[in-house]
Amino acid sequence: MALTSAYFVLICANGDLMDTSLLTSIRSADYERRIDMRPDIGATASVQQRSRLRFAHLSVSQPSIIVIVKGEKTLQHQAMTTAVEAGQAIVLDHGTYDIINRPAADGLYEAFWLAWDHSHITAFATRTPTIKPACPQHLLHIEPDFYAALLNARQGLMRDDIPAAIARHRMEEVLWWLCEKGIAFEARTTPSLITRLGHLLAGQPDHDWTLSEVADRLAIGQATLRRRLAADGKTFSDILIDTRMSLALTLLQCTDQPINRIALDVGYESASRFAVRFRKRFGFAPSEVRGHSR
Repeated sequence: MALTSAYFVLICANGDLMDTSLLTSIRSADYERRIDMRPDIGATASVQQRSRLRFAHLSVSQPSIIVIVKGEKTLQHQAMTTAVEAGQAIVLDHGTYDIINRPAADGLYEAFWLAWDHSHITAFATRTPTIKPACPQHLLHIEPDFYAALLNARQGLMRDDIPAAIARHRMEEVLWWLCEKGIAFEARTTPSLITRLGHLLAGQPDHDWTLSEVADRLAIGQATLRRRLAADGKTFSDILIDTRMSLALTLLQCTDQPINRIALDVGYESASRFAVRFRKRFGFAPSEVRGHSR
């Protein structure tokens, strides 16, 4: 839910340098529809989509890199529009984006992403004080070794038999690759109120949250919470609904959970009520994310 300024970096794979076996390994071995997380390190998932859809005003609150395997992704942030094709990647920091995912000729869009925990970024930044956050857009090549580092980092998050220290090291290797390309995430030691609120709600999206309980958990008065949200043009209800719908979208794209299960997971006992809310937020039914029109 972060509303701070954002940047994104386009990283382009050089066709002459790309090892096609790496892309094949992404599609075959590395493409299970689930979300994997390691505490204080990060998360990863693969994405599949079978319809061309536009997602308006999606908030990115964690530093992330998205690698496109099939199809194309278009992102718009403020006045900047960036198209990312298969074999390319995009790095996202905090911000709000309009996103279009377009399936390839065979009708499938595929991608995978890595996201870093904020504490990991902060710890990394304290050890690299000479590396400054880079905000402009950069067009760069992904070398095969960089691709291998991305896949190793993904495996470190997916496999429980890999020690946490190794998983952290693998995610840091990707950060070093980005630093070598002039790209660094900004350490945010004091998250904004809206970021803290979004993280709280996302941790228990099926909970029956009230403004009073949230204010207590954030150690802030209800009137102050309302006033500070209003200053950003938000209400508590707006943020709760958007957090739940954004998580539902991620589950639809990254897992094979049934829609009624996803509805329960994000706080809706009625799948039909969930579908109405989802359509109101995004403009299409949940089933359309998986290619089933209604």
